[in-house]
Amino acid sequence: MVSAVATSETPAASIVIPVYDQFAHTLACLRALAAHPPATPFEIVVVDDGSSDETVSALPRIDGVRYHRRAQNGGFIAACNDGASLARGQIGRASCRE
Repeated sequence: MVSAVATSETPAASIVIPVYDQFAHTLACLRALAAHPPATPFEIVVVDDGSSDETVSALPRIDGVRYHRRAQNGGFIAACNDGASLARGQIGRASCRE
């Protein structure tokens, strides 16, 4: 498992990743970012849209990931909107699909 991703406290860009279960896919995405970090200072915001798998217990333990859990499943767009509202970066807001 990834224990940390080197992100910035003052990001220029935010990577928003909405998730719903599928922890293995989320972990693969975070591993790729950890192995090949962008040159621009960035942050990772993971929005959990009500997962019931190990996402709930594992993601909050990964340093460098800002984890937000929605109170209930609202769907992909709601999770993206939550992530965008939490993002601190000024450019390059991206999202992986749920």
